[in-house]
Amino acid sequence: MRALPLPTPAVLLEISRILNTGLDMETLSICVRLCEQGINPEALSAVIKELRKATEALKTGQLNDLLDVILDVLLDDILDEAAVAGAEADVVRGDQAGRSVVRGNQAVRPASS
Repeated sequence: MRALPLPTPAVLLEISRILNTGLDMETLSICVRLCEQGINPEALSAVIKELRKATEALKTGQLNDLLDVILDVLLDDILDEAAVAGAEADVVRGDQAGRSVVRGNQAVRPASS
């Protein structure tokens, strides 16, 4: 099965313009690279939206409230990723310590020495 070719930056920019994202080529390229590195696209979108609100808040003097919201969004995403990483580390530690490790729906016990 052949993989489909990735869209060119010009095509991505045109899609971005059609969707009225307001992203320029540089910002769009940064977003694409972040997503390629594993950043959650929905979280990235939420941060961009909150940054836009923060820019408006700077103009109206309501920045502190929006900074709290931005930090909440970022911290939620970081904590979610940390919880997954922690659970994976627990499985590895259990395996290395010779304890039972749950894989799928079965407990696997290490072979006796």
